[in-house]
Amino acid sequence: MLETVGILYVLAKKANQLRVQAAACKQSEKGARINSMNPRVTSTAMGRIGTPGDIDSAVEFLVRASFVTGVDFSVGGGAVAARKWAST
Repeated sequence: MLETVGILYVLAKKANQLRVQAAACKQSEKGARINSMNPRVTSTAMGRIGTPGDIDSAVEFLVRASFVTGVDFSVGGGAVAARKWAST
């Protein structure tokens, strides 16, 4: 059961990424930028828990980055990268 839930979670995340990319392509002709924010609540590779201010900073970055569109922006303090490196 837990494996099935994990697979469904991964599929849902990937579907969201593809939806954002498709919307960004379609709306770029109108000058719109479409991105999604993927905050993580976790103890991070940076040795601390993320705060709302950390998420705010990432949102501010996306607002100011006029050449960024179609991105699923992960904000997790390196937790995903650390997990990938630990498994290799």
